[in-house]
Amino acid sequence: MGRRRRFSKLLGGLNYLRPIGGGVSPEAPSGTPLRNFQEYLAVRVNLTFTRSATSNPGVKTLYRLELFSLATTNDTADYKVGQRARDGLSQIQGLTLQLLGLTLSVPGGDPPQFSGRFSPAKVTCFRREGTGTGGTRRSQITGINRRTVNGNSYTLPFGKVAETDRYRDRASTINRATGAGVICSFTPEDIVRI
Repeated sequence: MGRRRRFSKLLGGLNYLRPIGGGVSPEAPSGTPLRNFQEYLAVRVNLTFTRSATSNPGVKTLYRLELFSLATTNDTADYKVGQRARDGLSQIQGLTLQLLGLTLSVPGGDPPQFSGRFSPAKVTCFRREGTGTGGTRRSQITGINRRTVNGNSYTLPFGKVAETDRYRDRASTINRATGAGVICSFTPEDIVRI
């Protein structure tokens, strides 16, 4: 599964500005979203992003999961999950630790079989709150107004539940279990091979 790169359309716009045969992209017209993006890439603007207190991850707890892309003899790994994400389990109907293939990692217990660098498969569940839109918010990077929707999203790792589980099958099972009114998006795991 491919991943959509952040700012891919803006980066594509900058590539179209670049002269044929290479060279440096000229400056986009002043005041345009593309120029604002160029300023952001060149670190010529000072941006501050404040996170609301309700979206802070909170205390992180170590959980064990089985990775999809490794052999069954070397597939368990530990990953920290924040309190807010764990609270999402009670907010999203049908989402459970068992469904996600997560078990609490016991301190001093058996070490994980895989200790390399990785990013686990993740599910982000968004549950809309109320009706209508949440209004508009101006992007600090491009200056474009974006429509917002009231709701909460929770991102949790997931792994194999059975030895024969595949990423797509587990993602499909999670998606079906969350029910109506919840939008789920999935990110595949990424193992850093050295």
